[in-house]
Amino acid sequence: MTCSPTIREEAGAGPADAQGLTRPETSVLRDWVPLAILLVAAFFRFAWLDLKPPHHDEGVVAFMSEQITSRGYYAYDPTNYHGPLPFYLSFVSQRLFGRTIFAMRMPVVMLSMLSVGLILAFREYFKEKAVRWAALAMAVSPTPVYFGRQCAHEAGFMFFNVLMVFGVIGLCRGGARRDLWATGLGLAGMVLCKETYAIHVFAVLLAIPALWVVGRISPSSIEQRPQRTWKMGDAFRVTCVSLGLVLFFYSGTFMNWKGVAGLWTTWQSWVGRGLAEDAQGKPWYYYFQLLAEYEWTVLLGIVAAVLALVPGTRRETRLIALIGLAAACGYSIVSYKTPWLIMSWSWPFYILFGLGVVAAEKYAGRRICSLAAGLVVLLMAAKSWSLNFHNYAPRGDTFPYPEPYAYVQALDDLHKITDPLDALVALDPANQHISGAMIGGEQFPLPWMLGQFWRFGWYGRDTGGQIAMPPDWNLDFVQAHADVRDEVEKNLTDAYFQEDFQIRNMGGDRSTLYFRASVFAPVFPGRVPEFIPGVKSKSTR
Repeated sequence: MTCSPTIREEAGAGPADAQGLTRPETSVLRDWVPLAILLVAAFFRFAWLDLKPPHHDEGVVAFMSEQITSRGYYAYDPTNYHGPLPFYLSFVSQRLFGRTIFAMRMPVVMLSMLSVGLILAFREYFKEKAVRWAALAMAVSPTPVYFGRQCAHEAGFMFFNVLMVFGVIGLCRGGARRDLWATGLGLAGMVLCKETYAIHVFAVLLAIPALWVVGRISPSSIEQRPQRTWKMGDAFRVTCVSLGLVLFFYSGTFMNWKGVAGLWTTWQSWVGRGLAEDAQGKPWYYYFQLLAEYEWTVLLGIVAAVLALVPGTRRETRLIALIGLAAACGYSIVSYKTPWLIMSWSWPFYILFGLGVVAAEKYAGRRICSLAAGLVVLLMAAKSWSLNFHNYAPRGDTFPYPEPYAYVQALDDLHKITDPLDALVALDPANQHISGAMIGGEQFPLPWMLGQFWRFGWYGRDTGGQIAMPPDWNLDFVQAHADVRDEVEKNLTDAYFQEDFQIRNMGGDRSTLYFRASVFAPVFPGRVPEFIPGVKSKSTR
């Protein structure tokens, strides 16, 4: 059966036309367009990288990375944290470039950049123009940019997922050693980043037989395929190296072998967490609500994925569509849903968006399709600009929050703590020895940000919900949760400057900051202490 031109034709790889003839390519475009896309991606990811305060998970990664210095390895905890690789990357970066927000985030940003570059490599399987549209969409869209600028596990996980799928497509075409290495190292990297690798493994395992079934119902295009060039010895080497990397990092570089057991014991906690009802009652279509606000290119890619099932579509296009759809369904079924998980499964739809744009040129014309696609990408870039450089941490105490992507993001209130303390240390480095107490409330990322203040004590809630109190109240700085503010003020015996404080958008998680006036007077020149012992303190908000 003959079909009219659709996405099946425009998914063709390389510079060959429908008759196998070589199309003339402008060498300048071939050289500079990919570079320009990478430069745009670099700008969106590296520009003002330390503008946004670290959030809770970033603080955990950075804090746990520092423990490698004293312990000698990262002790994998299958119940609390993700895979070990991001902790080691953060550790190395901070050792090389200093204990800064920029250094903490740099490895993640580099992996996010490499993902864009790897998308460009898919031109071996799909038309180069389609791949460029895909890479441009990934370079500027809110999801890969916002979560690609955070020291968390998602950006690394996405990179290794892209690498694995790149290899899988190559193996399904026949395969070379390169495809084996891409598949093996991609899978190993995913295992080293997040337990959710299982969803993507199942997605691939489901997509391959589904490709055969779809092909029986709706025949794929007939085309000559390259012969397999890898040998069983290559597969053995790839398997050994991949398993070796997993064992190396999970065993704490061979110093904590019980961490290896976490590879299977983790499912006792993570499967239960994934299947448990989400506390905020997010429906199965939660991710698609977010896509409607942040990711129009992904939504258009999902539409293109469905159209890729029509007769005559190339197998590679169908395979990446089926992998993407299977992963999207898997994440939608799991009850536990967070915005950053979109980054893990949405990237195939950037490629499908590009394929759809090129396919649509057969009907609407090249210029109209390019203008329409460019407008969509530009709107996503504008949304990304607003989200990353202006509304990265908006206030809002009710769910849903003003920016759903930023609902766990730490607020700029963190500067109320860090700026005065940094200014005090700048006046005299000996001020790192001032005393302090952080009493109750959310703490991370503060244990990492205030790590140089070794005389600070951290007092949280016990199993009964009671907040512990410091034994000595001769303190230069205090953060007191609202629940214990009155009790804290009864114990303070000196005058303090006072600030209201909220670490993130959690309505009940408010605190008050106390800066001893005799110590912080140079930092707050001309200011009168708001708290005087025996006098009811005033709120500054």
